Amino acid sequence: MTNTFGDIPHANKRISAFCAGHNVPAKLLNRFSLSLDEVLTNIITHGIGDKGDREIAVRIEIAAVS
Repeated sequence: MTNTFGDIPHANKRISAFCAGHNVPAKLLNRFSLSLDEVLTNIITHGIGDKGDREIAVRIEIAAVS
């Protein structure tokens, strides 16, 4: 995604689709989405700011809990 606030909903949609495909419970997905919104907003606001076009990579993975 780019460092624009308009890309945050797109990132959330992609991650929601990923989570749905891996049977992540809705309650957990909602918490994760809220956290992702906060992290991306902070990156854009405080980390990148207006330093020109930048790319933000978001990566998630599902791991088994033992």
